[in-house]
Amino acid sequence: MGNLFDYLEWRGDLPLRDVPLGEADNVLLCELAYADLEGSVPGDGTLVPIDEVCERFWSRHTEEEIKKDVEPFRMPPMLLNPTRDTERFGKMKLSHFVNSVSGESGEQMSAVTFHLDDGTVFVAFRGTDKSLVGWKEDFCLSYMERTAGQKKAVDYLNRVADSLPADVKIRVGGHSKGGNFAIYASCFCREALRERITEIYTNDGPGFIDSITKTREYEQMLSRIRSFIPELSIFGLLLETRFPHTIIRSSAKGIMQHDAFSWEIMGGRVVRGAGRTEGSILVEQVLDKWIKGIPAEKKKEFIDSLFDMFARTGAEQLTDVTRNFLGSYMLIKSFLGMGERDQKILVDTLSSLFRSGADRMYQELSSRLNDKKDEAKDLEAEGAKTVEK
Repeated sequence: MGNLFDYLEWRGDLPLRDVPLGEADNVLLCELAYADLEGSVPGDGTLVPIDEVCERFWSRHTEEEIKKDVEPFRMPPMLLNPTRDTERFGKMKLSHFVNSVSGESGEQMSAVTFHLDDGTVFVAFRGTDKSLVGWKEDFCLSYMERTAGQKKAVDYLNRVADSLPADVKIRVGGHSKGGNFAIYASCFCREALRERITEIYTNDGPGFIDSITKTREYEQMLSRIRSFIPELSIFGLLLETRFPHTIIRSSAKGIMQHDAFSWEIMGGRVVRGAGRTEGSILVEQVLDKWIKGIPAEKKKEFIDSLFDMFARTGAEQLTDVTRNFLGSYMLIKSFLGMGERDQKILVDTLSSLFRSGADRMYQELSSRLNDKKDEAKDLEAEGAKTVEK
């Protein structure tokens, strides 16, 4: 099976006017949104051809520099040149690149707009970046109706639409948190704009708290949402969604299936998986029970305490406190330097998570053991009947 690079080789010669944009194109464009296009694509409505975007980008970066970056930022820039060299996307233009990260407001929102030569537009929201701010906002989705990043996403989509002719059709998509932003922005943008949105793509993106999924705006857009999750999905099953998911196959193992570069592609479609794994279902049940069992105020206290501990290490990125021994040492030191109240919040909340996991594992093992006992009784009964005959 192929990946995104193979897809460009196989189908890159097919113009969009002959073969309309599909599943694999969605994944491709959403991954391109992870590329750091600062200085390559302006933040306004100025359209920049993709060949010029590539020239600008590679004048500022080298392959060696990109290859040293962390996921998910290592591979997307490598898609730029292959995308440019196709008939399918070679005439594409880009605009409205933004990358807004603010610790003060708690937002991390990045997006770029693709103007396709079939006359349509694809707005792609980036997922979580490397910043602690971005990761904290992910956690805040579990109790907030509207994060700062979601608000920024709505404003962004409205602004992009204002720069377009009124008859231009729009698709919106994103990977991971970008998928959440794509849905949220599409639901809560101006009503006249919602009528122009033909499809909304979320690629293993988390859902929302209940109150959002019960709104009239969310209900209105449900039929246009296309969700893709791998067989061992975790992120794409967090919180509530109310829309169906297409289970797809990944070449990766475990949590790394979240990486869209591991998603298998054949033709213009993402390859279907056999179904969700037991691990994915178990994790969903544990996290769902844990999240629903904690009041909103307690979630806020936990999240604030957790990321305050990270910030005390002097780190600005999550990798700064997780990738080496020194980072682990600083994390422990930071925890010990916190007040007793914050320490208790962290310990109690994490303990409840572990208890939820242990309880669910016990239930699962008990259920399987009972099933085995029932099977044994059935076999014994069948054996007794045979002897009697």
